[in-house]
Order: sequence, then C-alpha cells, then structure tokens
Amino acid sequence: MIKNINRPPDIEVLFEFNGTRKNPIHSGYRPDHLIYENYLACGMHEYYGQGVVKPDGKAYGTITFLAPEHYPETFWIGKKISFQEGSKIVGYATVERIFNPFLLDPLKVSFSVEKAKFLYFLDFPHESYIPETHNEGSVESL
Repeated sequence: MIKNINRPPDIEVLFEFNGTRKNPIHSGYRPDHLIYENYLACGMHEYYGQGVVKPDGKAYGTITFLAPEHYPETFWIGKKISFQEGSKIVGYATVERIFNPFLLDPLKVSFSVEKAKFLYFLDFPHESYIPETHNEGSVESL
C-alpha cells in the first residue's frame, strides 16, 4: 500500500459527504472515485482548513490521483464524481479547478469562466497556489 503520493494535487473540488460514514473524515483519506462509467480510481483527499470533515459535511480541498495517466482528458470544471468505500457511495466531489492539464477534457472547455480558471493555473503553477476563496475548510453554510 502506498503511504504518500509525493506530487502536487490533480484537482480542487467541493466535497459533499452523504452520512454513510459514521466517523469524521481526515485529510489523507483514500476512497475510490468513479472517473467514468465502470472505472474506479484511487485518490488521496486533502481538506482545507483543519483537515477534518463531518460524516455529512462539506469541505473544499484537493484530490491527488494515484495514476492519472490512465484516464486522460476526463475532467472539466463542474464535473461531479462519486467516491466510495467498496460498493458504498460515501459522497460526491464537484470539480472547481484542474491543476493537472493532462486530465482536462478539451471538448468540455469553453471560452468561459472554466477556461479562464484553467488558463490561470497554466500561468501560475499550483505549487505556489494559496487558496484565497476556499481556505476556511468546512463550508457548512453551502
């Protein structure tokens, strides 16, 4: 089992847990993610703020996938994916930003806010990125 994924995150998302888990979820959590129909991929979650989310909570954070090279061009801003433990869906993640250009679906990018966000991250790599709008962790008010 891999203990750490030692590279920058692939995407920034809004996590929404559905209450299936009974205990709080901590940064470093690694569920499977439904990338597209019948394709699950492991990814590590990091949650902004205190790094802990309630079982039915919401939080902004990032996902670093184990092997993103196996599913290129599968993400766009606004895409919503489920994440699960075994066969149980634990929650959903809605893509807010894409840090890894390899994952961006070019057919889903329009000349809109989505493209502007993506182009911004080409100019300013995420290694130096400090979230300005989503750095408070939990978003219970959403």
